[in-house]
Amino acid sequence: MPRVTYADRLGALLEKPLSDYDRGVIESLLSHYMRRKSMTSGRARYVATLEERYSDAKLADAAESPLLERLTALATRVA
Repeated sequence: MPRVTYADRLGALLEKPLSDYDRGVIESLLSHYMRRKSMTSGRARYVATLEERYSDAKLADAAESPLLERLTALATRVA
C-alpha cells in the first residue's frame, strides 16, 4: 500500500467545497510541496488544521445547519 503524502492530502482537500482564500492557500502549499518535497512544521500544522476544518463530519453538520436554509431563502428574495 503506497504511503499517503502531502500531495495526496492536499489534493483530497482541493476536491472539497472550499472558500476562495483556503483554496488559494492549499494550492500554494501544494506547489511548495511539489517543488521542495517537504513541509515545514508550520505548514504541516496548517494542513492538519485545514483537514480538520473541512472534515466530512464538519461539512455534513454545516449542510444541515438551519442558518444555511435561512441564508438560501434570503438569497432568493434578494436576487
